[in-house]
Amino acid sequence: MAGPAPMFGRELLAAGEELLAALATRGVDACLLKGGWLLAQGVYPDSAQRYMQDLDLLTRERDRPAVLSAMRRLGYATSGVGGAPKHLPPLIRGRVKVEVHEWALWDGEGRRVDLDRYLALARRWPAGMLAPTAAHLLRPALLSSTRE
Repeated sequence: MAGPAPMFGRELLAAGEELLAALATRGVDACLLKGGWLLAQGVYPDSAQRYMQDLDLLTRERDRPAVLSAMRRLGYATSGVGGAPKHLPPLIRGRVKVEVHEWALWDGEGRRVDLDRYLALARRWPAGMLAPTAAHLLRPALLSSTRE
């Protein structure tokens, strides 16, 4: 069975805003990563300009039960398939697929960068969240280029 069809950013942005609001009412901190964060910041004049296939959400590992409960209440169900070293198997509602990350990336020493450290890094840099977002987006490209 194929996953949700690729979609433009406006649908994912609305889903991300809804999810962040639902988590906030439960006292759960979270932030969007990569394209979702760029959309939320208005980097694109029209959110439909940002082609995306999923939404990446960074949360704390200790908040997993609350995050999954909130997502179930919003109609998300686990795909039960996939996942990666840094995120749970995708949760899906209709065409919207969300990857819940419990850490964003690994630093230069191989340590996990979790939500608290990610936000601390953002506060230290003049560009705020743009710097860790760029690191998150560029790291796979940089690593793959060193392996070729």
